[in-house]
This record gives sequence, C-alpha cells and structure tokens, in this order.
Amino acid sequence: VSSGFGVDLRIVFLSVLCTMHVIIAGAGIAGLTLAKLISETGDDTVTILEAYEDLGGTWLPRKTYHNLETHGCRAAFVTLPTLCNGCDRLAHASSNDVFYALRDFVRENGLESMIKYNSKVTDVEYVGRRVKVNIEGQDTMECDFFIQTGSTAEPQMPDFKGHDSFRGKIVAAAHINREMFEDIVKEKRNVVVLGGSKAAQDTVFNFAFRGYTNLRWVFRRTYWGTNYYHTRVKYEFGPAKGMQAYCRYVLFLLRYLRDSCQEGFLSSLLLRFLHVVGFLVNPHPDWALGNFHGGIFDLARLRYIDQVPHERTEIQELCSDTVLLKNGTEVPCDVLICATGYKNEKIPVSTPDGTVLPHTLDYSSFFRGMIHPYAPRVAFMNPLTLGNMASDSCVIGRWFVKCLFPLLQGNDDEFVKDLLARSAAKQKEEMQVAGCRPFNLWDAFDRPIQFMYHNLRRYRGEIEQPALVHKHEDLYWTRAQGSLFARMFYPFSAAAFLLRSTGAEN
Repeated sequence: VSSGFGVDLRIVFLSVLCTMHVIIAGAGIAGLTLAKLISETGDDTVTILEAYEDLGGTWLPRKTYHNLETHGCRAAFVTLPTLCNGCDRLAHASSNDVFYALRDFVRENGLESMIKYNSKVTDVEYVGRRVKVNIEGQDTMECDFFIQTGSTAEPQMPDFKGHDSFRGKIVAAAHINREMFEDIVKEKRNVVVLGGSKAAQDTVFNFAFRGYTNLRWVFRRTYWGTNYYHTRVKYEFGPAKGMQAYCRYVLFLLRYLRDSCQEGFLSSLLLRFLHVVGFLVNPHPDWALGNFHGGIFDLARLRYIDQVPHERTEIQELCSDTVLLKNGTEVPCDVLICATGYKNEKIPVSTPDGTVLPHTLDYSSFFRGMIHPYAPRVAFMNPLTLGNMASDSCVIGRWFVKCLFPLLQGNDDEFVKDLLARSAAKQKEEMQVAGCRPFNLWDAFDRPIQFMYHNLRRYRGEIEQPALVHKHEDLYWTRAQGSLFARMFYPFSAAAFLLRSTGAEN
C-alpha cells in the first residue's frame, strides 16, 4: 500500500489480526460516527470518553446558544436519518433536533455501552505500542489507539483594556441561552455584539427579530456565506442541477485564488459576480472573500440583520458603562456579547523521550493533519473539509480500519514512525508545489482547497485499494503545476473531485 506521497507501505496484511482497543475522546458527531465505523468490523473494541454529562458535543443543549440552527438543511446530515423523519428534509434543523437525532443514532447502533460520561481526559502518554490515557479523578486507562475529537470546545474571549472597570457583563455568544436572552430583553439592557461570524449574525438576528432596539453590532468584517436557497436546490434536485452547480465551481476558483495567495482583480470580479447572481451573501460586504468557512445564510434572516445599527471597527477600551470604539464612537453597553471564535485546545501527548506534542505545531508536522510521526498511535481528528464533520469521520474511520490499524498491527512502531516522517515531508513538499498558503490546522474553519483535495483524494484511493502498491503516477498533476495548463485546470479538477466526493460545500 502507498502513503499517497510516493512512499510504499511495505506491510503484510494478516488474515487474522489481534483485536485493537480504541479510545475516542468526545461523544459528538465525529466521535460517535468513528465509534460506529470502527466497532462494525467486529474485531476492534471501542471506548468513548465524554467530558460532559451527556453526548452531543457542539450540540449538547446547555452548550448551544439561543435559537441555534444548522447552517444547511436536514438532508445534509446523512448519518442521522431520523433528523428527516416527519419533517421537511430541506428545512433547517434546530440544535435540539440534532441532539435527539444523535441520541437515536447511539441507540440504534448499540453505542450506549461504549460511552463513559463525566470522563475528562487530562493528558495522554505514548508508551511503546500502548497509549496511557489519564482521566480526571479516575484510574488511568490503556489502549492500542487513541483518537481525540472536538473542535469547538470553549469560546475564545478577547482580553479587553479596561475590563476591570466595566460594570456590565461580558459573555460569549455561545453562552447566551434562552433564559439569559429573555432576561436581557425584559430588562431592556444596552447590548453590543462583537464579531462578524455566523454566531454573531445569529445573535444579532435573535434580537432584531424581537424588535429589540437597544443594540449595536461591532465588527471588522462580516463573513460571506452561500445562499440557503441554493443549498435547498442542491439537495432537492442534485448537486449537478441548476445554476448553483456552476456557481460552486466559480466559488472553488475564487477560493483557490485566495488559498494560493493570488487574490487580485480576478478574485474581486468573481466575488462580485457570485454576489450579484445571489449565490454568495453577506450583510455588509467588503469585497474580499477572507477566510471562507463554508457558512450558509438565509436571506430571510439577513433582512432583519440589515436593520441593526453597526460599526465597522474594533473595541479600543471598556469604560464603566460604555464601550469606546477605535473610530471614536462611544456606545452605551450593559452586556457585551463576544462572538469571537472558539479555542481548539487539544489534550497534550507525551512521548517516551519526554517530548510533549502541543497542538500549536504547524500543520506540516502532522501526517494528513492528524498524526505526528513521534506518536503514530494517537490521532487528532481535525476536520478534513468544510461543513460536514460526519462525512469526514466516515472517510477517516474507514481509512483507520482498512489501512492504518493493519499497518500498526503488522509492523514495528519504529518503522511506522519513519514512514510517517517521510510521508509528512513529502506532504509538505506537495503543498508547496500546489501553492498552498500557510494555514492554522487547529482552526476548524480554515481549510485550503489544496489541503482538502490532496488528503481526501489519498484517503479515498487507499480505502478502495488498501492492498495495492500505488506508484508515482497519481502525482503527475502536482509535478506539472509549473505549466500554464496545470495552473489553469487544477482548481477545476479539485472542485470536480470535492463536489463529487463529499459534502465539502454544503
């Protein structure tokens, strides 16, 4: 088998392999999907360690903000069929709908006995061919392979100048539950919402929909998203039908220009075209795509958001009962709601030589963004594409079972470490040849086209032919990147593959 980077995996697939004990940290969509796929083999045992009192991850009710809905439609959640039972499959799903669909998923697939709640993993020790998993207040567990999931654990809160003198509340948008929202409206508090993300837009919409006027929205820039109407068309008639199919190719070209650091007149022209035809929407466009994170926005919501007073600037300082902005405006504020992203802190992993693998390492240090060569029995389940974690988990789960687990069982760990190190180096070289911009692997919403295309192509090829030796012919398109022909058609071949293979674009 090949690593996909021109390095042969010199392994023998055994007809009978010893059982693998796999521990998965996190009982969200990714963790549960992986557990189902791995346990289906009948050979491997799975334990899911969930830090909270219930499953759901991002969709755990007490962790979701008021009136949270899915970006796309119910039909996009292919691994949760009960989400469409008795409902319009093209409609949004509420956070509670997703949570109860996950419960159905666990029950129908017999995963209940695998989950240990209130089990927070503090750190992981890589010892020989085993992994020690330390759990807060519990005995240490051991396993053959450890997978860490989760990408939106805790909100990221800015450190504001003057916060000590501020008499109001500073709260993350993710923590604005229904009770807190109703209390703010009832008390008629002065609200400032900070940020331009989907969470910020949802928060602003909730207040605007109620006719609330004591509200100011502050942002540097607002996110672009695809029009929800075109998502409905995609799932009603198919991804190749209608104008949306052509627009998705144009969007991929636009994203490729940004991801290869070639933004300019052409990218600005493409962005304006997609906006004019109504495929891309933005409440306050600035005509730069920025970090497109695969969001989907409903025009009905944007009409309410457009009515809200806003300031395109940043917060300079907090005063006792006001917020001073960098444009000189001073805004009354009793509640400052921050929609400023999430921390994606991973569990630290220590190796026998004392090396600790922090999650701040560059993406090029990790094989396919998941496995560090020093610790081949530990995987960080980072999103592979944008917008469909369940689809990513299905692909990676199958790759674990068909390719990685046999590799670990049939070879010495030192061989595997050396192989992964050489493969990671080849991966870095390919990304450079393909013109991929630097990106933050640990930001779940930052995925360049090149990273998605190269890795997903490798995974799918190896899953389909796990026991064949892949030569170098599948690298011809990267070696030819220097030619004008290759540069012109690369983004379209990437778009064709990604749109055909996955829900990378919802």
